[in-house]
Amino acid sequence: MSGIEMRLMSAVGLLTMIGIAWLASSNRRAIPWKTVAWGLGIQFALGLVLLRTNVGQTFFSGVSVGVGRLLNYTNAGTQFVFGPLFEVGFSFALGVLPIIIFMGSLFSIFYHLGWVQWVVRGLAAVLARSMKLSGAESLAAVANIFVGMIESCLIIK
Repeated sequence: MSGIEMRLMSAVGLLTMIGIAWLASSNRRAIPWKTVAWGLGIQFALGLVLLRTNVGQTFFSGVSVGVGRLLNYTNAGTQFVFGPLFEVGFSFALGVLPIIIFMGSLFSIFYHLGWVQWVVRGLAAVLARSMKLSGAESLAAVANIFVGMIESCLIIK
């Protein structure tokens, strides 16, 4: 597939998702289309900045190095705990589950230190101001990044 075909397929997919959400809505007239357009515009602009500029590429390069280091730490810990079982070949239990446990533990530490709350609060404030959302809406949207859909609703409470 060429680049234009892939972009067209992405656009059709995005419009299809919006269409499905519109069809599933119980009150279609209440959909704030200006907010939807702002959200898509901000997402598109952020994508351009992060993917097409030196600053964005440097940022993602740094994130990639950091995540790679975290995965190496996880592999070293798994190898220490399981020894030769880890070297036999790929096993879901030894290849994926330790990463999930490690990242969950790391985010629990970040949450305990208050870093997650600080980031969620800051991003929610930016989202509320830029898209004219209520505090509860923006907090739930940003909390979805870090926790599941159920937990993000509980954060508002």
